[in-house]
Amino acid sequence: MIYLITGGTGLIGQALIDLLLEKEPNSKIVVLSRNPHKAKLPDPVLVEEWDAKSVGDWKKWVTAETAIINLAGENVGKGRWTKKKKQRIRQSRLDATKAIADAILQAEQKPYCVIQASATGYYGDTKEAIIDENAPAGKGFLPQLSVEWEQLMKPVIDAGVRVVFIRTGMVLSAKDGALPRLALMTKLFLGAINGSGKQWLSWIHIDDEVGIIYYAIKNENIQGPINLVAPESVTNKEFMKTLGKVLHRPVFMRMPRLPVRILIGEFGNVLYESQRVIPKKIMEYGYEFKFPHLKEALEDLLKK
Repeated sequence: MIYLITGGTGLIGQALIDLLLEKEPNSKIVVLSRNPHKAKLPDPVLVEEWDAKSVGDWKKWVTAETAIINLAGENVGKGRWTKKKKQRIRQSRLDATKAIADAILQAEQKPYCVIQASATGYYGDTKEAIIDENAPAGKGFLPQLSVEWEQLMKPVIDAGVRVVFIRTGMVLSAKDGALPRLALMTKLFLGAINGSGKQWLSWIHIDDEVGIIYYAIKNENIQGPINLVAPESVTNKEFMKTLGKVLHRPVFMRMPRLPVRILIGEFGNVLYESQRVIPKKIMEYGYEFKFPHLKEALEDLLKK
């Protein structure tokens, strides 16, 4: 099989490549990158140059034996949300996804499947409600972006291609993302609960993130949206208290919303929203989580 990956140099992309090399060392892995000479990937991986917004020579890799994994997009959680930052977030996702869709529609053969990145941000602030894949889109920048993002794949679906939308929650990894920053602050006795701490947080261990992606590629019955979150949602207070226990540090401070909003812009509001999302569909399809509980997930990541 051929694995054509965008966003292959990011946190999830690199972990997925490692898993593919372990599971299928003889498969061909092709990564599309804007900076192919700077991409630090294992030797068997081929890197093709791509501007992340148009169809290029890389279209030759779209065959009936190809699984396309589209993870391209500017990091939402890094940097202050200004109007320009939000526009870059939006265009990086929409431009890349439209180019992938166009390449598929132009190709003589349709790919085996498409794994299309999305986010639990699709649902917006859902308060105390327990949310599965049947829930409607919420309101605001991230929900609207997620809707637009997914809709770009409709022509591909109409062309008969199996498309899976991976609505990912907070990915926990020791290498990047929110966890290293939170762990460092907690180690320095600066770990803090956001506001009341009652808002729900849906997370997933990086091993389960890429494990589910691989599972979805191989299971031809899986299509449409699936939530990539652990079965156990926790409140922000529970998350920080558990992190403190794993690191043997007290967590007692609280961070009001206003300073965070001033520091990182509109994204600060997102950190105080509540999402209690469950992975209903992937569990119905038989996936068994390696790390269904937060404490064990944090111990695995932080005590290696």
